[in-house]
Amino acid sequence: MTRIPYDYGSRRPAAGPGAIYAKKQHGVAVLLAFLLGCQVTEATTRYVSLVGGHVPPFTDWMTAATNIQAAIDASISGDLIWVTNGFYYVGGKVMAGTLTNRVALDKALKVQSVNGPSVTTILGRNLPSNDGNRCAWLTNGATLSGFSLKYGLSQFSPAIASSQYGGGVWCMSASALVTNCFLYGNHANYGGGAYGGTLKNCHLEGNFAQAQFGGGAGGGAYGSVLNSCELFGNTIIDGLGGATYNCVLTNCTIAFNSSPVFTSASVSDHLYNCIVYFNTTIGGMGPRPNYDFSSTLQYCCSIPLGGTGSITDNPLFIGGTGIHLSASSPCRGRGNASYASGTDIDGQSWSNAPSMGCDEWHVEPAIDAFASIRPGTKVGEVMTSVRVFGQDPMTCYWTKDGVAIEDGSHYGNSHGTNLLVREFGPADAGLYQLMASNSFGVSTSQVFQPSVHCVDAAGTAPTLPYNNWATAAVTIQDGIDAGMPGDVVIVTNGIYASGGRSDDGISASRIIFSSTFPSMLMSINGAEATIIEGQAGSEGTNGTPAMRCVSMAGGGGLSGFTLRNGVTTNSTFSPGGGVYSAGLVAFCFISNNISALFGGGGYAGTYQNCVIVGNSAASYGGGITFGTLNNCLVTKNTAVSGGGGCYSSTLNNCTVTLNSSPLPGTGAFSSTLNNCIVYFNSDLASLSTSTNYGSCTMQSCCALPLPSGAGNISSDPQLVDSSHLSLSSPCRGTGTAAAALGTDLDGQAWATPPSIGCDEVVTSDFAGPLSVTLTSAWPEVAVFRNLPLIGQVAGRASGLQWSFGDGSYATNASYETWHAWSNSGDYTVTFTAFNGDNPGGVSASLLVHVAPMVSPLLNAGGLSNKNFNLQFNGQAGVTYVVERATNLAPPIPWQAVRTLTSTGGLVQVVDPAATNTSRFYRARTQ
Repeated sequence: MTRIPYDYGSRRPAAGPGAIYAKKQHGVAVLLAFLLGCQVTEATTRYVSLVGGHVPPFTDWMTAATNIQAAIDASISGDLIWVTNGFYYVGGKVMAGTLTNRVALDKALKVQSVNGPSVTTILGRNLPSNDGNRCAWLTNGATLSGFSLKYGLSQFSPAIASSQYGGGVWCMSASALVTNCFLYGNHANYGGGAYGGTLKNCHLEGNFAQAQFGGGAGGGAYGSVLNSCELFGNTIIDGLGGATYNCVLTNCTIAFNSSPVFTSASVSDHLYNCIVYFNTTIGGMGPRPNYDFSSTLQYCCSIPLGGTGSITDNPLFIGGTGIHLSASSPCRGRGNASYASGTDIDGQSWSNAPSMGCDEWHVEPAIDAFASIRPGTKVGEVMTSVRVFGQDPMTCYWTKDGVAIEDGSHYGNSHGTNLLVREFGPADAGLYQLMASNSFGVSTSQVFQPSVHCVDAAGTAPTLPYNNWATAAVTIQDGIDAGMPGDVVIVTNGIYASGGRSDDGISASRIIFSSTFPSMLMSINGAEATIIEGQAGSEGTNGTPAMRCVSMAGGGGLSGFTLRNGVTTNSTFSPGGGVYSAGLVAFCFISNNISALFGGGGYAGTYQNCVIVGNSAASYGGGITFGTLNNCLVTKNTAVSGGGGCYSSTLNNCTVTLNSSPLPGTGAFSSTLNNCIVYFNSDLASLSTSTNYGSCTMQSCCALPLPSGAGNISSDPQLVDSSHLSLSSPCRGTGTAAAALGTDLDGQAWATPPSIGCDEVVTSDFAGPLSVTLTSAWPEVAVFRNLPLIGQVAGRASGLQWSFGDGSYATNASYETWHAWSNSGDYTVTFTAFNGDNPGGVSASLLVHVAPMVSPLLNAGGLSNKNFNLQFNGQAGVTYVVERATNLAPPIPWQAVRTLTSTGGLVQVVDPAATNTSRFYRARTQ
């Protein structure tokens, strides 16, 4: 029999695991759990650490298990297992069929992290492979607390149906408890993040559900009970419930989730004290109901209006977080106290009456559980951020390894929520924390612990984990594979053009980088010195073994690289020749990449201060598709369909020029643009510049023709080179401040109001040496037809002047312009650039021959199958229409065969629908 520990001071058994109590009833001692001859066993505490000794039974830190499953297998029901910091992605157990669970709590015990989900992660998939592994499996009465459960993957068509459910966690019943966990990037047919169980104070973000043969349900959770949880950015690819399906939710916030059907977030749920708002359909198809008719709501904030006590007002989140309420939120005090339990998602108490949603607003500070790491304001910088909530004014300070940080040459904003680290290097690895205080209290963030891994193409002694320059990896992929989420990989100068693999079974990438790996990949000296080279395939340009440059399908940050010559395969779904991104791409030069589908330069993601030039796509979006672009130059990209520059994207303070496609919307198509220049883009068929945009929403933009929308203009933007404005540009100071983010493309601050385009005018820049060259699109042009002229400027010009040799001048034109002459002859065109050091200007000249208009003489080239060939000599700049008719009886029924603009020389046209019957053809000018 196990001896009962006693507290001799009070003459009773001591409280603790396995303690046995006696209590008195009416003066008679009643023994609750004591039978003669029975064996009573106390609960045992066990430990898990990546650096433990792994000596069973794992009852102290020295002998701790090195994987969680080993400690569970050594335990019995009622035991407690403590897990310290780390990324746990080995070990596991099969509970049904062939699906491995990284952690299987097959006993009613508790597994708890020491320091919380920001530093303790269970990864479902094996790294670097994509084998299907669920993160966690819980039996009845088991508890999992304080973990990030990331990238779990169920099976799609298993022999055991339960293997299709719960990519992040699968629970046997509501008695299985998951608390204070972050479920991210998990995938299942049903319940991408979670299936079953009770989830408390959990974040479910970026999970998705998709059945292999259609259907699926619950991008975030399926059949679960959720209390004080956030569901943000979850998706159902094909089925019902972008966030939840058949769940019971109390004091939860469900925002920015999506599904492909009419209802965007909640299906067949019961919701109490919840916010269900800002959910959408996939592809942004406009507002849709946040929940369906089979869901019931009480005391909820949503559209449409729910049941008793519900409202439809905007919840007024702070900074678009989708979690925390502002002080003026209409959801404060509008919940029902009988439903609220426990604490809000920050661990703070509920008010009486409680707020709707997962957050209760308090005057004392609260700090978000998760820190983010991203590129700073320029190459070589890292920004570490947490969100702080409460009553202002707030005092903040950061510490590293327990020592307070102060502003200086290395650190910036050390007393704010966004710590800036300049010239980030190996010495910047360590333990970071933020402390926030106001007159009502003090709060300290969880520990954020980035490690650093170095990459040097010229390295001579690569040694894991590559955490200094002497032992640096020689390939970027090796450096990435050595890291974990939250780490930073830093890369020095070189051309990185070796290695590569697939992360989706479809396309290969030179570099696979995402949040399953480190949080950030950055160069130390910028794009000019650090190049990631893709690879063309054996089947022309895009066959196997073609490789895009970088895949960031799981997110993360990429800063300071040239991404060039990437090519995607021509099989299945293979977008993004330069980069496939779900994260942030900053300060990159993305050039000469090819996509066999969408997004020659990039697909999805956010692009900050990037140059996207010379990329092409076999469908839409030669530059970027489905992206968000801030302060970028998008130029000289092409698409086979529409959107030569960008397709279905959002652009803020971008310059979109010289892109081309055969369909309208040659610069931007089906996009939203603010403070953007969209000019000089052309239709490949007609060379018309009147189709710069199509199906776009535009505000404070400079484009031709004049777009509808507030603040738009159509004047020539007066660009002195591909990105910079002249001193007198009409785009100067005419943007809207709300859309101006970060800095301009050169890293300079935006004025108030800002300029339109990617450049802010700074008068002190207009100095230094200048040199110019001048070329034309064709050696000659027909009379009355426009000739494109291109002036190139080296240096910073404040203004330009054009002289066209016929007595006309232009001082309000860009470096690319066009001109038409009314008489034939030879004309000298002069292009001049000025700045403060060259007030008289620096010039270049070009002789242009203007030819008289000649009627086209159409010749037949013969019939091949149904293709009838025609040809004639065309003149540069002239638009021709080739037409056909079946007879010449008036009125002649002419039908267009093709419309095109000639660049001079022999023009060949094919009528693809010819027959053996008589046909008549003609060519005329427009």
